[in-house]
Amino acid sequence: AIMYDLQNDGDHEILISMAHTIQEPNIISRGVTKIYRPDSLTSVISDDIVPNSIKLNQNYPNPFNPSTTIKFELNQLSNISIKVFNILGKEITTLLNKELSPGSYTIDWEARDSNGQLLPSGVYLIRLTANNNAGNYTQTIKTLLLK
Repeated sequence: AIMYDLQNDGDHEILISMAHTIQEPNIISRGVTKIYRPDSLTSVISDDIVPNSIKLNQNYPNPFNPSTTIKFELNQLSNISIKVFNILGKEITTLLNKELSPGSYTIDWEARDSNGQLLPSGVYLIRLTANNNAGNYTQTIKTLLLK
C-alpha cells in the first residue's frame, strides 16, 4: 500500500494493489487495485496500545553517571508526580508534575537537584504518584549514582 495525492487536491489517498499476488496453477485470479479516499469508510489510525496498569519501570542504566532514563506507563488519565528523594527521605527534586493521558512515557534525569546542582554519588529513590478516578497509586524504585 502507498499513500499518494492522486487528485492533486492536497489530500492523500491510500492505494492498495493486489497485482503482486502469486498465481497458482488451475486458479483464475484477477489483480485488483482499490483507492481509499478520505471520504470513504476506511480510516488509518495508530496502533497505540494502552497499558493494563500504572507502572514505574526500573531506571536504566542503573547504576548511572551522569544521567538515567525513567520509563513509566499509565492506563488512564492521571495526575502524575515523579519526585527524587535521597536515602534519608529528603526531597531532592520534582521531575514531573502534570496530568497525562494513557500511554508509555520516558523522562531523562541528569542527577541534579531542584537548584540545578549536580548530586554526589549515592542511593536515590524515585517515586511515582498517580491520582485518578480509580484512586491513588504510588511506586518507588531505588537507583544508584556512581561517579
